[in-house]
Amino acid sequence: MARPREDTFPAAVGIRSVCAHERRSCRYAQCGRGSHQGYVPNTTGLGLGDSPYYGSDVRAQLDELRVWNRALSADEIKKGMHTPPSRAAANLVLYYDFNGVGASQAISKGTDTYALTLVGANIVDGTCPVQKLPRRFRNVVAANWSAKTETGAGLYLSDPITNLNSNLLIGYKRQRTPSWLVKPANIVSGNMSVDLGVLLSHPEAITAHASRYWLVQGDPRRRGEGKMIAGVADGNVIRFSNVPLLDTATFYLVWSD
Repeated sequence: MARPREDTFPAAVGIRSVCAHERRSCRYAQCGRGSHQGYVPNTTGLGLGDSPYYGSDVRAQLDELRVWNRALSADEIKKGMHTPPSRAAANLVLYYDFNGVGASQAISKGTDTYALTLVGANIVDGTCPVQKLPRRFRNVVAANWSAKTETGAGLYLSDPITNLNSNLLIGYKRQRTPSWLVKPANIVSGNMSVDLGVLLSHPEAITAHASRYWLVQGDPRRRGEGKMIAGVADGNVIRFSNVPLLDTATFYLVWSD
């Protein structure tokens, strides 16, 4: 993934304008400091990282841009934030992921194939946790990166990520044999945790009897596969040290009495 970049992100960034589509023209209102004084016509266009009217550059980074012609629910946004939308997604008007862009423009992959002009932006490798996942691993999708450690998939890094260029995308599959697909970016290894309280309504059904736990990397049902990392239980949370995370891999949790 690539993104236009001018410099590092400032300490604080506020929303400066609100844009509404009206007969294919854009009207905006300043909504930073001060009160709203009414809408004013915009004859100069809308800029990302730059104001065509004021000519004031913004030091920022942008991994992707999605513009829908309907309001998405909070659940829809949450479920779709870590996986790229389908080209056939309904109501997705503009979608820029900045992959395979030219030197001067990026083409929308939404229903409107508008060419976004790039002026003074640098295209560099992106690091946001947005990657394709097989549908069977989309029961729960969570990510760990410098901004946040999401635990909703039940498997997560025990320690926060501090490197801005690193992240971990985790997809959980409930059907048949539960497992996780883990897709790392710029991570070699790390300490990981499995929270049975997130995965099970009654985790005591396992914790009351299990005495040993392993996190298995690779399919243990296939001969020659299945690297086992022993874990230590702390209530409903099982902790594993130095888990290899260099490549995309499937993980399973196994235990014994």
